[in-house]
Amino acid sequence: MQMAKRLLMPVLALAFSGAAGADAGELNVRQRLLENTAVETLYSADGHTTLFTAARGSEALAAIGEVCGSLGASITSAGNVSKCADAFTAEPAGREGRSYLIKSASPEPIAYKTPSVPPFEEIAAPPDGEMQGALEGVDVYQYMYALCEKGNGRALTVISKRAGRFVRLVEAAPEEAFRHIVSSIDSKDPWFFACEGETKFIVEKDYGYGPDERGRFTFHQGRGLEWVDFKRAGDKDKLASLDSSRGERELFSGR
Repeated sequence: MQMAKRLLMPVLALAFSGAAGADAGELNVRQRLLENTAVETLYSADGHTTLFTAARGSEALAAIGEVCGSLGASITSAGNVSKCADAFTAEPAGREGRSYLIKSASPEPIAYKTPSVPPFEEIAAPPDGEMQGALEGVDVYQYMYALCEKGNGRALTVISKRAGRFVRLVEAAPEEAFRHIVSSIDSKDPWFFACEGETKFIVEKDYGYGPDERGRFTFHQGRGLEWVDFKRAGDKDKLASLDSSRGERELFSGR
C-alpha cells in the first residue's frame, strides 16, 4: 500500500515526461503554463489537450495572455474561445471561470501539476484492488495516463452515456473522455481507463448505488477492456440497465 499512501502526500507534483526535452528557450505551451505562478493545477488529457486552473478567472486569463505573449503573439477572441495565433486555443472549463481547456496545435509531452499524482519519473502502478485516498476522477485519469505513457502503452477510455434509466458504455476519444470526467465529478455512473500494449492495466470507476455514493476506483494489473461490454466505433448500440432501486448491475460480461 506504499504507493497508495503516496497519493495523499501534500507535496505538489510538477511532472514532465522524459520526452519533454525542448531546446533551451524553446518551451512548449505546457511548460510555459507551469512556469506561470498563477497556475495552481495542470492536467494533460492527451498530446494536444491541457486543463489548468488558477485561483481566479482574471488570473487564468492573464496567464493565457502571458503565455501567448511569450510566443510572440497576441490573443484574439471569438465568443468564449481565445486564440493565440497558430499556437493554441483556450476556452473556459467549468462554471467558476477559473479553469481553461487549452488545445495546442502541436503535440506536447505529458506534463502535470497536482498534489495527488507522483512525479512522472517516480510514478509506478498502485496495488491491485480499490485505490486508497480521497481521489477525484481527473486525478485518477492523470495518474493512469502518466503510468500508461511511461510504460509505452496505448490509452483507451470508456465512458457512460445515459438515456433515462439506461446507460450505454462507449469508447471515447481522449479529449471527449477527459471532458466527460471533468464535468461529471458528482456522477454515479462508471467509466474505465485501460492501457494496452507493452503495459496492460485497467482502472474502473464503479457505479455508486447509495444516495451519497459516487463510486470507487479499482485498479487491475494485467487486465484490459476484454471483460467490459461496451460499444466500439462501428458497433451496434449496446444498452446496459442501471437500476439502483433493485441493486442490480447489468453492465459487464463475465462478472
